[in-house]
Amino acid sequence: MKKPYLIAIDCDGTLVGDDLVLRERTVFVLRSLLQRGHYVVLASGRPYRSLQSFVREIGLEKMPVVTYNGAHAFSLADPSFAYSKAFNLAAAKDIATRLLPEVDSLLIDDAKKAYLKVEDPYLNQFFPYRELPYAVDEEKPHLENPPYVIVFKRKSLSDEPYRSIIEAHEGLHYRAWRDSLYAEAYQEGSDKGHALKAVMDYLKVDSSHLVAVGDSDNDLPMLQLAGHAYRMPESRQSSLLPYEAAPDTAKNEGLAKLLASLSFLS
Repeated sequence: MKKPYLIAIDCDGTLVGDDLVLRERTVFVLRSLLQRGHYVVLASGRPYRSLQSFVREIGLEKMPVVTYNGAHAFSLADPSFAYSKAFNLAAAKDIATRLLPEVDSLLIDDAKKAYLKVEDPYLNQFFPYRELPYAVDEEKPHLENPPYVIVFKRKSLSDEPYRSIIEAHEGLHYRAWRDSLYAEAYQEGSDKGHALKAVMDYLKVDSSHLVAVGDSDNDLPMLQLAGHAYRMPESRQSSLLPYEAAPDTAKNEGLAKLLASLSFLS
């Protein structure tokens, strides 16, 4: 067989649409790529527990996975591969304490335990905290280990005081979710690009054989790394506009249509 390609795929807005449903044609195309000897890697802001149903449906149990927007990458099939860049625990505690009175909800997750200011069914779709031991406390954050994610719901669409609270810590940055009251903290150098580079080194794949597909600013580091980079057509961020768009939306299986059209994957 020809040298394999690594296909790195964002989840929300790329693999699945707003309804979070993985569709039949998408599964068929991705399974076909695996059968041809290519690598398919999910690269998501979600934790692994939130991706397991996709992993099983597509058959990715032997593939590495990039989670928490690149803060954690690993392979269940090969424990020798692991990449981790969690938040500093002291910084996370300070941010959580200062955010508590300013936010409607707050979730902090270290992959083993979760802390919440209040129950948040929306966040539970993406960070299913009920599958973990978790604590709910409106007055005091319960943090024991360096977390991989700090996400919160703002009281308004204003970026302040949230940006100032987070960026008071060196190397930490604030990012609002697109068209949403939700936002998150992230670390400089902790992104899908850095984690995917570790996956590429592990699989011995270079950038010329990397295909990346995403829909948002947090996908930009992996798109910049890829020799073949694409965005979903509903993406409107200026940073993604230079990339070629998939032929259809996520809900209409644009990912499957795009990958099936790439002759070099055949």
